[in-house]
Amino acid sequence: MAFAPGLYRQPVLPVRPAGGLARGDIPVLMGYARKGPSGMPVRIHSLGEFEEWFGAPLSHGFLWHSVKGFFENGGATAYVTLEPCSHHGRT
Repeated sequence: MAFAPGLYRQPVLPVRPAGGLARGDIPVLMGYARKGPSGMPVRIHSLGEFEEWFGAPLSHGFLWHSVKGFFENGGATAYVTLEPCSHHGRT
């Protein structure tokens, strides 16, 4: 196979992070909530902790339900980020 002048094929090994593999089992859940910091991810470990930060479920949106399902199915840690919501005074 011919290559252009100055173009060479060189095998490259995959780059691995120092100290082992990076974790890939912590999700980021985004949605609307009654309260909480907007634009800042919050690390939570339970549905109760979610409700302390973000309040009870809303009549619209599925963030609370997503968090509930995540922990009911064995999830241990998640990050939650709020989307701006004009219904509750957020811009």
